[in-house]
Amino acid sequence: MRFSLRLSLDDTIFLDDEEKILENIKYCSRLVGKSFKVIFWNDNVSESDLNKFVKRNQETLFQLNTKITKKNYPEQVWFLINSNGDKCKATYTFSGSVINGIASYIKTIKHFQRIDKDEDSYSR
Repeated sequence: MRFSLRLSLDDTIFLDDEEKILENIKYCSRLVGKSFKVIFWNDNVSESDLNKFVKRNQETLFQLNTKITKKNYPEQVWFLINSNGDKCKATYTFSGSVINGIASYIKTIKHFQRIDKDEDSYSR
């Protein structure tokens, strides 16, 4: 769960910003490191559209620690971008667009990294 990011595949796959969204998620992965995981949940994505998405983004999805699941699959995540009423349990929740949610995730991660860095400098 540490630094996991959950977002709607419905809001990713049907947008013109799909490539931009995935590039931002790759940035999140580089920022966080090995403890990063992205979970795409879907409610209305057909199997055909899902297969096309996976094929189109196979390399990127492989690089990221990726999980694709149904909306109602109960799980605990660190950061939820909640644009369609997902009831998943999350430490942090952002309501709004995927792009703005990823920006908020990055801002939150950077805040925690600054805190960790400050704590390390004080412990010396």
